[in-house]
Amino acid sequence: MKNLNKKLIIAALTYFPAVALAVTPPGGVPQTQVQDVNQVYNIIKNVVSWIGALFFAVLVAYYFYAAYLYLTSAGDEGKLTEAKNNLIYAIVATVIGLLAYSIVGIVQNFIK
Repeated sequence: MKNLNKKLIIAALTYFPAVALAVTPPGGVPQTQVQDVNQVYNIIKNVVSWIGALFFAVLVAYYFYAAYLYLTSAGDEGKLTEAKNNLIYAIVATVIGLLAYSIVGIVQNFIK
């Protein structure tokens, strides 16, 4: 009985919101904000810029973390190796992040 109640509750919680969201608002469906290809390009450019800024902010923190590990290793080979590996990962992430900005240009050339 409990299992049946759980199934009914789950079915109701998934079914009723779908029905409510399927209703067309009065006045018809609004037009989309995107009217031409340049607007798509601008949206992609803005998204990549925001993600890139967040990525590089985290990357700076990771560089500081690698530097902290290096400075606090105190001659311990294990900690020193970990710090060097983290620094290598940060450098690789920097290169990947810089290459990600080229995606905007590639998409722009592909669309136009």
